[in-house]
Amino acid sequence: MPPNHDREPQHQSPREQIDALAEQYGVDVDDLLIQSRRRDPMYKGTDADHAKAEWFAQLWQQAVEQRESDRIHVRGVHYTVYMSDMDVEPPTDCSWDTYDNTQRCYGYLEECAVLARILGYIPLDGIIDKRADTRTVTEYGTHTVQPDPESLPTPTGVRTPQIPNPESRAELVFNPVETDYSEWVADRVASRAREQLSFDKARQSPYHIELWSEKTLPDYIRGRGGLAAKYGCNVVVEGEGDLSLTVANELAQRIDDAGKPAVILYLADFDVKGYDMPANMAGKLAWLHQRGDLEQRVVIKRLAVTTDQIENLDLPRKPIEESSATGTGGVAYNRRITEWEQEHGAGATELNALEQHPDEFRRIVRDALERYTDPDLPRKNARRSEQWEDDVQARIEDRLCEAGVDDELDDLEAWIEDFNDAYTEVADVFERLRGLMDDESPLGTWESMVQDLLAETELPVATVPEGEATLPDDPIYDSGRSYAENKARIDRYRVSE
Repeated sequence: MPPNHDREPQHQSPREQIDALAEQYGVDVDDLLIQSRRRDPMYKGTDADHAKAEWFAQLWQQAVEQRESDRIHVRGVHYTVYMSDMDVEPPTDCSWDTYDNTQRCYGYLEECAVLARILGYIPLDGIIDKRADTRTVTEYGTHTVQPDPESLPTPTGVRTPQIPNPESRAELVFNPVETDYSEWVADRVASRAREQLSFDKARQSPYHIELWSEKTLPDYIRGRGGLAAKYGCNVVVEGEGDLSLTVANELAQRIDDAGKPAVILYLADFDVKGYDMPANMAGKLAWLHQRGDLEQRVVIKRLAVTTDQIENLDLPRKPIEESSATGTGGVAYNRRITEWEQEHGAGATELNALEQHPDEFRRIVRDALERYTDPDLPRKNARRSEQWEDDVQARIEDRLCEAGVDDELDDLEAWIEDFNDAYTEVADVFERLRGLMDDESPLGTWESMVQDLLAETELPVATVPEGEATLPDDPIYDSGRSYAENKARIDRYRVSE
């Protein structure tokens, strides 16, 4: 049995769950699989699958130990095996007897690497996949919802002259007839406290958003200052073909770190392979969801290329080349071309064709990103900051009033008179003035008292406004649905959209 790399073993394997669902609904297993039996991770677990997975795990363990790393590319395992003195034989019947530096052997190794991860013989992140370029364009920051009390001012309400400056006099800097001292102090401290308050818009955004593309996107979308960054997209993933379990697992980790639902906007060619890419990734996410690695809700939405875009922009279609392979794989692919063109029309349209309509391409991406962000966040933040500042001011004013500082203002005013009397005698009592301003003076005592009162005041913790936006209607994949509901939706996508 596989080692426990990730979690306690499930009571029922995904394969057993699919079999149970098929029996429950009275349908064939193939009707419930999002991908083919050969590729769908939900239906792995035969004796042969376990033999292949265990075989690869042993080779992987030798390879990572040599490299002093717990992650390696499949190519690294390949060369570890080929360049060793070992005669490595396959665990099941296949077209070769001893491992060699051939594509047939490497293809078998890749298949076993996938099984080893699916069945838990090696960690999901134990294989490095460099076929996809993952770029973070909007990083998550942190909120500051409470100021540092030590950084806040302690307003005494008194302004003293700089010694020596005989023309100046000490005075109150507020009018006690019009404003109570407690109100004046609370207003200034609250204002300074608000300067420290900050909300991270990326954290507030209702969804973690990623753009996934089969092709490299134009710089006006993916580049510094491009649409992705401007409109709050968190990550751009670019990679040809069906992206691997490694990429899917990395996505699950990013979503878990974000701690919020996620929207994946997929851009791919309008052809047999490109059209299946969102659905095939949905199959991997469904498997991760079933095993408990995907706790947040995730939806996948195809953004481009679509039938409507082809028709509205008059995008060109070209013939789809059939496979020249005579094996079952080539025959199945050619049959799929025929079926796909019957459903979606003849010919393929490349994603790059949209680049000939840059304004429309920008609009497509901008409108999608805007839908899943909250344009009202700046106003919400400003309103919440004002409310929080008012709350801070009220709490400080209440605390100072409770301590009776307003009633003791006469003592401070008397000190000001003493200070000014002494200040007129600059020549004779210069040292006295210095003494009157030290920590033991009435002013120093007053400042210490106010500072203590401010430190005792429990400042409120600001509540962070949450971004709001609606998820797409009827997406290709939605982890909030049951597995059977997602399978039915993907079937509709493949046939009619």
